[in-house]
Amino acid sequence: MDKRLFFTSLLMSGLFLIGCAGEESSPSKDESPVEADSSHTSNEEIEETKEAVELNQDSIYYNQLDHFSTAPDVNGELPMGLIIRGPENIYYASLDSMFDQCQDGDSLFIRAGNHELERTLELWEKNDIVVTGERNAKLIAQNIDENVIWVITCNNIHLRNLHATHVEPPIDRSCVGNVFATDMGENITIESCDINGCGAVGVYVFGTKKVILKDNYIHDNTLWAIDDNGNGMIEEEESEDIIFINNRYDNNGYKNENPIDDHHFYGDH
Repeated sequence: MDKRLFFTSLLMSGLFLIGCAGEESSPSKDESPVEADSSHTSNEEIEETKEAVELNQDSIYYNQLDHFSTAPDVNGELPMGLIIRGPENIYYASLDSMFDQCQDGDSLFIRAGNHELERTLELWEKNDIVVTGERNAKLIAQNIDENVIWVITCNNIHLRNLHATHVEPPIDRSCVGNVFATDMGENITIESCDINGCGAVGVYVFGTKKVILKDNYIHDNTLWAIDDNGNGMIEEEESEDIIFINNRYDNNGYKNENPIDDHHFYGDH
C-alpha cells in the first residue's frame, strides 16, 4: 500500500513538472507576440496606398514641369503658352492664339500662374491633343456668360492639371458659363483639374462619347457639378457616356432653388 502511494505521488509530481514546462513555453493570454491587428495591411489598404502614390507621382510630375524659365520673348512679350510639335517648340504670348493655331497631334503647355481670359479657349475639330497646365496654372474667365474651355467636335483630347474658374460675378448676377464644355466628338479626358465656380456647370457634356473624368476636384459650381446631356448631377451618377474615376465633389448646386433659363444654363452654344 505504501508502495502504491509512493508511485502515485511520484507520477503526480512528474505530471506537475511537465505542465509547468508547457506553461513556460507558451505565451500568457495577455501577451501579443505578433501584434497582427496593428501591423496587418488589407488588400483594400494596399490599393488605396497604390492610388495615393500614383496620384502623388502625377502631382510631382506636373509641379516640376517648367518649359518657360528659359523661353525667349514673343515679340517682346512674356510667353504664356507652348506647343511642342515634333522637334519644334513654338511659344505664344497669348493662350487664345495657341489654341487657335494648334494642329492635330500637338502637345500644349500653359505657363504656371494666373491667366485672365477675355474669351473662351476653344478647340474645334481637333484630334490627339494634350493640354497640360504647369504647376499652379489657373484659368480665370472674365466673362461669366462664357465657358472657360470649350471642346467642339474633337477626338482624343486630354486636359490635365488645370485650375479653371470664372471671375466673381456682381452681387445682382449669377455666373452662367460652364467651366469645361464638350460638344460632340469622342474620347475626351479631363484629369487632375480643380473645377470650380462660379461656373454654372463644372463639366458640361453634350453628344460626346466616352468622356473620362479622373482625379478632379469639382466644387462650388452654382447649378451642377456635371451636366450629362441634360441630366444635371450634384455628384456622379450612372452614365452611358461618362466614366468617373476617383473624383471629389463639394458644395455644387447651391443655387438650384432658383434655376436660370435653359439658354444660359447650357451656355451660348
